[in-house]
Amino acid sequence: MKNVLLLSLFTIGIFTLSIASENNTNSYSKESRKFYTSLSAIPISLRIEGQVNATAVLIKTGTPSNNWLFLYHDRWGLTETVVLEAHTLWKDLKNVNVLVIDLNDGIQPQSQSEAMRILIDNDVERDRAIIQSAINYVGSNAKIGSLGWCNGGSWSLQTAIMAKHQEVACVVYYGMPDFNSSKLAHIESDVLAIYGSQDTYITPTIALAFKSKMLLAGKKVISIHYDGKGNFADRNSIQYNFPKASDAYTKVLKYLLTKYH
Repeated sequence: MKNVLLLSLFTIGIFTLSIASENNTNSYSKESRKFYTSLSAIPISLRIEGQVNATAVLIKTGTPSNNWLFLYHDRWGLTETVVLEAHTLWKDLKNVNVLVIDLNDGIQPQSQSEAMRILIDNDVERDRAIIQSAINYVGSNAKIGSLGWCNGGSWSLQTAIMAKHQEVACVVYYGMPDFNSSKLAHIESDVLAIYGSQDTYITPTIALAFKSKMLLAGKKVISIHYDGKGNFADRNSIQYNFPKASDAYTKVLKYLLTKYH
C-alpha cells in the first residue's frame, strides 16, 4: 500500500495563496496565478473502511451547493499546480464545489522513472475505494462532474461509471478509456473526450474504438482532437502547449457550465 503523506503545499488547517486579482470570465491564462485573490484549499480526509484514510483538497462554494466537480491529477500527483487548476475551474464555475482527489496518497514523483513506477505499481482497488469514499463524502443528493488529465482522465471516466445517476458531466483529457460494455452502460452523463492526434499512448485508433463502444452502449461521446501529442494541457509536462490548453479549457468550461446551470 502506498504511504500516506501530508501534502507539502499545505500547513495544518487552510492553505492560503494571496495573489493579485483581475476580472475575467475565463480565468485560464499562462500567468494564471495573477487571477487569484485568496485561494482557500482545505485538506480533508476521506474515510475508507479497513484501510488508511485518503486525502483530498476541497475548495467550497461561498453558499451551500450540491454541485461538485471531482478533479484527478496526472502522473505527477497532487501538486500545487493541480490545486491552482482546480481553483481556476472553481472561480469560473462559480457555484460548484471542487474536490481534488489524491490517488497517490501524498506522493509526488521527482522523475519520469519514478512516476512510471508508481503507475505500474498502482493499486487499482485502493483507487476505487478512494473514489467511492469521495462519492459517499458528497452525499446522495450531489450532482457530480469529473475531470482528469492522463491517468487522471481514466479515473474521471471510472467516476462516471461508479457515480451512475449522480454523474452529470465527465471530462477525459487523453486518459485510457474503458472498453467494458457492461461497465459503460452505467454511465448516465455524456463524455467530453480530448485527444492529441499524434499521441502514441491514446492513439486515434483507441479514441475511435472507445467512441464505438460508447455508441454501442447507447452513450454519447463528444470528441475533440488537437494536432500534436498528448499531455498538452498538463502544466507539469514538457508537452504543455498554452494555446491548445487554453482553447481546450474554453470548451471544457462551456461544457461544464451547461451541466450545472
